[in-house]
Amino acid sequence: MVSFSQAHREPVEEVETTVWACTSDACNGWMREEFSFSKDPTCPLCQSEMKKETRVLPVIE
Repeated sequence: MVSFSQAHREPVEEVETTVWACTSDACNGWMREEFSFSKDPTCPLCQSEMKKETRVLPVIE
């Protein structure tokens, strides 16, 4: 059964976004490129290298 609040949610606008993703198989860390303070960041969770990839994420204003 769907509750009233679930049935009447506004759709969330999503857009393709460039992110930095951790290269370690044991870590799920990632961050939006626009929130990174470095041109070549390391993972803040495990300090592994990160690589750029694209994900579809909600728009942040």
